[in-house]
Amino acid sequence: MQHCLFYGADLILQKDGERIVVQAKRYKNNVGIRAVQEVIPAIAYYKADCAWVVTNSYLTKQAERLAEANDVVVIDRDELIKWL
Repeated sequence: MQHCLFYGADLILQKDGERIVVQAKRYKNNVGIRAVQEVIPAIAYYKADCAWVVTNSYLTKQAERLAEANDVVVIDRDELIKWL
């Protein structure tokens, strides 16, 4: 059996030459800093143009600050609702 390793990315999106690494979290509570910490190294590993953290919830303030400092796009509950 072959296992896939996703080095900090749950999903890799690619279109028109742009690559996005995505860390997806389905939580009842707010998503903590670890989700952002996991996706940051995936940018370099997958040679991505950017990273997203997508959640059906919200991020903690610490996670929001780390995401902002590292140009990680946050797509939270409010943004997902807008998309739908």
